[in-house]
Amino acid sequence: MALYLDDRHRLVGRAILTIGWVQAARLSARPILFGSQACQSSTCILVRYRRYGAPSATEGEEPSFRTIAAA
Repeated sequence: MALYLDDRHRLVGRAILTIGWVQAARLSARPILFGSQACQSSTCILVRYRRYGAPSATEGEEPSFRTIAAA
């Protein structure tokens, strides 16, 4: 999910970019930029949902979290 904000940090748009597992979901910058231009936003916040009640990453999610943390 992407949240689009203007220069005063007001919500001007939102979009679901992809659905599925972190490893299987392909996400490029193109839909994010198109949404940002359509909303005329200056800021984009990417949100990743985790299932309710999960205290930590699942075994399948761990490699992705390590890769993101190392970047």
